Amino acid sequence: MVSKRCPQGTFLGCDFIELDKELVIKNINKGLDILERICTLDKLNKINYEKDLNEIFDICNTLEILSVFICNASEIIMKAISGIICVSKVIKNNKDYFCNNARFRKRQLIFLKNNEVNKIEKI
Repeated sequence: MVSKRCPQGTFLGCDFIELDKELVIKNINKGLDILERICTLDKLNKINYEKDLNEIFDICNTLEILSVFICNASEIIMKAISGIICVSKVIKNNKDYFCNNARFRKRQLIFLKNNEVNKIEKI
């Protein structure tokens, strides 16, 4: 059963859970910013790269958990969540290759663009 008493600005969560729409979108946009930054660099700075990777993996984990409870989000939001999770997992499973291969990094951005994964401009 889905709660019908969900305040404006939240997603209807499954059963009794209400999610803050702004928080979800903030995580999506932040994740896409980080991915765009690290995927477009020709050469990565190892210290910043590790920091960015840890941050994107944290965002991925958060979105993965939240996605279980989102029942009525738009297709754009669900595409963004799925795209970030997918690319983050590819990076995690190929960390060294990702770090050392600019072409592979750029392919991750192409994947996001081809699957119409974009920042969420309005709530």
